[in-house]
Amino acid sequence: IIRQQVSDLLVICPRQYDLKKRKSKEGTILGEKEEQENQCNYKGKIKEIKDHLDKQCQLISIQHIILLIKELQLQLQIEKLKADELKEMHLKSNTEIQQLNKIDYLQHESVKKNAQIIELTNDIQQIKSEINQNITKLKKKIEQCQSTCNSCTKLNDEIKHLKLEKEINEKKQNKEISKMNNDNQILKQQRDNILTEIKQLKKETQFKNNQIYHHFNPQLLQTKSNSSSKFNFDLFHSSFKLINTFTGHTNWTRSIDYSTFGDCQFICSGSYDKTVRVWDVDKNKQIQSFNGHSYSVCCVKFSLYHYHNYRQHVICSSSLDKTIRFWNFKHNQQLKIFDRHTDC
Repeated sequence: IIRQQVSDLLVICPRQYDLKKRKSKEGTILGEKEEQENQCNYKGKIKEIKDHLDKQCQLISIQHIILLIKELQLQLQIEKLKADELKEMHLKSNTEIQQLNKIDYLQHESVKKNAQIIELTNDIQQIKSEINQNITKLKKKIEQCQSTCNSCTKLNDEIKHLKLEKEINEKKQNKEISKMNNDNQILKQQRDNILTEIKQLKKETQFKNNQIYHHFNPQLLQTKSNSSSKFNFDLFHSSFKLINTFTGHTNWTRSIDYSTFGDCQFICSGSYDKTVRVWDVDKNKQIQSFNGHSYSVCCVKFSLYHYHNYRQHVICSSSLDKTIRFWNFKHNQQLKIFDRHTDC
């Protein structure tokens, strides 16, 4: 437990401590500014000191080299002083030659140490240059990484924008599909209604054709009434022919009606071209056209009620625009309109 507690104690960097201790002994000397720029502010646990000294400490061997150089310079100065003293002493003594040899030796050693100092200084400059190069390379790599991160961020933003656009487009498409499905259902219902109306119109047309046919062929009626058991095919064939053709509608004719007013014969018709037309059978021409409906006309009828009670020539019509209208075809005017229906 005590070992663990000691390992967890906080201490400063040993190299920084040695540096401060030397500075306190030596005082302010040459190179102090450079030492202040290369300080280690580490403060950590004892068990982490080795890793700090090996990998993180800024006071690497350069500081120790500088201190060694200073010690060598100091030793040289001391040795020079000693050499000078020895020269003076040897000049006065009988062993002057030996002292001179020793001085020469010291001078030679001094030259060697100066060479070592120069070599160490060059090594320091080279190490500094390599460190600066490594720092420059690291800065470039950091800039490249930052550029890559910016590109990734931009791509992510574009992807998010594209996803949002895709979701919006899908919502629009779903709405359009839903609307198309609803429209298809409406059109299908309208088609079914139209088919039902066509069947009804076919029945009504057949009935009207029979009425017209019987009206224009009294001889056939007389023959049929005189002989109910025998059918005269030749007489029917000879009377079954095209009497008149009326052209004027620009689309399908959905409904017709035939009636007589006084001595005049009239046919009214309703069409997909949204018009109601009146035809004079005797004169073989169109006499009126009403275009008040906003959609296809489904059915037309002559109003015998208006003729017998008010002597008015009136047609009623119904349309897919959900209205029923009354027309006075003698005076070419719309009489009434009923628009309370909510479906066609």
